[in-house]
Amino acid sequence: MGASARLALERSFSSARKKDLRSAHLLLGVLQAQIGTVPRALALAGVDQAGLADRVRQTLNSQDQ
Repeated sequence: MGASARLALERSFSSARKKDLRSAHLLLGVLQAQIGTVPRALALAGVDQAGLADRVRQTLNSQDQ
């Protein structure tokens, strides 16, 4: 497994209990990367990475309620 994938998994595991993990947690882990292929690709596409991560957090919070 590559370093980026391992870090994304570690970030997603730290944000929720293992039994509560959903695909959005993994997406959030990927979006939290500050260096690497994903942040470069998102920047080239003009995507607001921080804004997208905030929307994912809001979605997760609303689903937990």
